[in-house]
Amino acid sequence: MLALSRSQIRPSIAKRILRIQRVFDSANEINIDAPLPDELAPYLENQQSYETKRQKLITPIKTDLEKLQKRWEVKLLFAKDNPGKDYVWDRKWEILGLVWGGNLGEGQLEGCEIAKLPWSKRTQLQKGRLLDYFLKYGSEIDSEEFKRLKLSDLRGKLQKLKEGLPKLTRAPTMMRTQNHRQAYLHVRGDFRSRGIDVQPNTFSVLPDLAKTDEPRRLTMARWLVSPENPLSARVTVNRIWQEFFGSGFVSTSEDFGKQGAPPTHPKLLDWLAAEFMRDNWSVKSLHKLIVTSATYRQSSVARPKIDRNDSNNQLLARQTPLRLSAEQVRDAVLFSTGLLYRKLDGPSVFPPQPDSVSMEGFENKWVASSGREKYRRGLYTFTQRTSPFSQSVTFDSADPSRTCTRRERSNTPLQALALLNDPVFYEAASALAKHVSQKFPQSESARIDAAFELALGRLPEPKERDRLIEFREQQLELLLKSSASSIPATAAEIKARIQAESASWTGLCSIILNLHEFITRD
Repeated sequence: MLALSRSQIRPSIAKRILRIQRVFDSANEINIDAPLPDELAPYLENQQSYETKRQKLITPIKTDLEKLQKRWEVKLLFAKDNPGKDYVWDRKWEILGLVWGGNLGEGQLEGCEIAKLPWSKRTQLQKGRLLDYFLKYGSEIDSEEFKRLKLSDLRGKLQKLKEGLPKLTRAPTMMRTQNHRQAYLHVRGDFRSRGIDVQPNTFSVLPDLAKTDEPRRLTMARWLVSPENPLSARVTVNRIWQEFFGSGFVSTSEDFGKQGAPPTHPKLLDWLAAEFMRDNWSVKSLHKLIVTSATYRQSSVARPKIDRNDSNNQLLARQTPLRLSAEQVRDAVLFSTGLLYRKLDGPSVFPPQPDSVSMEGFENKWVASSGREKYRRGLYTFTQRTSPFSQSVTFDSADPSRTCTRRERSNTPLQALALLNDPVFYEAASALAKHVSQKFPQSESARIDAAFELALGRLPEPKERDRLIEFREQQLELLLKSSASSIPATAAEIKARIQAESASWTGLCSIILNLHEFITRD
């Protein structure tokens, strides 16, 4: 329900807002079984046996059990319809929605929605889930009857039986609510003073959803992507253009209204939106259309005259250099050095980061993943709002607690320090050095060429190659000097030489991975 004060907003406007709210208020958030390929077969093998054993435990007391549960539900529904009459049951109704699923990420208020359904309209799954909840929390309805039926024992047996059933991955989704919801225009915003009942519909400029018998959310969704509504396509095209050029046709990609910026190329935006819809909303086709255009394939080399007349490049007279996003920086480093683990799907991972970062977020624990898991793509990095992955924050990742329509790109000394000293980047430089050293053990120039090509997709210029050779020789000399006094034996000197050689190549590869060209799309 939405409470709005007449002193703050006119009733007619409030009514329009509530009509839209009712359209979207016809769905529930729930979690459903979404088994991965290797989970489904073991589950199906055990499910039938599990259901048979479960019903065998319940059947002897089924009649008395249902009577007791229905009495419990009556008390809960009375509390729902009469708030303030019995604070004990008010709280029990509230908890039914808050702790449903035992804090395992189940849909909020799903238990309340099941309890509001008539017994005959519940699915077998809904009946089973509410029964399990009742066995755990329902003894207060009649403790003596609870004892007589030995429901605590039944709960323990059912729980033990369920533990033997293979676990399935679950996924959040939405379903059409089975319980009709009402919305009222409250008098002066007071939730106790209900005014007129507001029916679901849209603004007058949008299609009248009251004329159709289809689910109203579905009708709204179909209209959003219909030819009669060009806004969805224009917003999508603008976002995609923004990723390729750094800025969209409409620079305020979060606001296409009157308070937002006007489009720099309105006809081009409309044409691309029309092509996008005509091509059945194919994002891949739109990407191909943009990247094969002459506009995209322009050089990003700065030209004084153009920069002077069009500093923001709104006329698209050149390409814009764009630093890779936070996830792409890490992925590029792992991919170029051969460390990237390309496994698809699965749970989130925890790349290494300093313990002090997690401790800052209310002492959250961040246990680093082991083995190849820590080299997975940034897409799989666990997101923790109170203490996000520090490396991503350094490179301007989005705030996980807010909606993000575009990312800002900064250039800070902390980013350079991360590329030089972060354990992941250092390990990547070491891996790249090891790879080129094994591939070209005799040729220093060939190693540099290979490292350059893997990281930057091109061979170095002669001046660049000479400068890197000079850098490596200086590093090798410094490393040998620092270890000479502490290693007197000949064998140890040889070992120190090998270690210094390896370290000098790691330093050289680190320099290549720190180049502006590596983390910037030019």
